[in-house]
Amino acid sequence: MRFALRSVSCARIFYPINFITRSFFSGLQVKTLLKYYRIDRREISFLKFIIESYDGIAMVRTVDPEAGIVALHIAPGCEPVVNMILNDLKREIMIEERTMADL
Repeated sequence: MRFALRSVSCARIFYPINFITRSFFSGLQVKTLLKYYRIDRREISFLKFIIESYDGIAMVRTVDPEAGIVALHIAPGCEPVVNMILNDLKREIMIEERTMADL
């Protein structure tokens, strides 16, 4: 049986290839943590590139490109990794966490 190394919940777990394929095509849904941030609008693509280069930890969606509001859909268990990345990026670009009430 072949096994694939997949990043699930930010922990490397071995799953049979068939399990991954069946789960993917059967519509397996995972609840993500949704957080909003305001960044310099010129840096939206940079943030998207950096976050999505860490395969599977989060997805970046632009909510309001004019105001620089982005939403991060963070995979379960990956919050510490995303926070580490954002704290590091805060030294380079302006990043402010927002709530739904602020939008």
